[in-house]
Amino acid sequence: MGFGGVSLAVGFALLFVNSTPVVYLSALLVALGNGLMWPTFMGALSKAAGSDLQGAVQGFAQSAGAVASIIGLIAGGVFYVTLGASLFPIAAVVIAVSALLAGSYRAP
Repeated sequence: MGFGGVSLAVGFALLFVNSTPVVYLSALLVALGNGLMWPTFMGALSKAAGSDLQGAVQGFAQSAGAVASIIGLIAGGVFYVTLGASLFPIAAVVIAVSALLAGSYRAP
């Protein structure tokens, strides 16, 4: 999850820059990071669940991800109206910290 998380964090941080080429680069980094991080997260979650609970955990994680997408888009719009472009560096820090925490996790 390390490279995907870093890619996401850098992509969100670059959205703070007021330049069209940089916005395209940040979109590329966000797409790359999302594509790398989500499947890796689901795989790690599946392994952590154990063989008897893998299906239930995968189903719950997919459902939670769908609900989070809906709520996240609405909350993101509200926060963007409130905070403006300064929301993007905040998101970058949250993503970077999450990626670091996930990368340091070791299964018992």
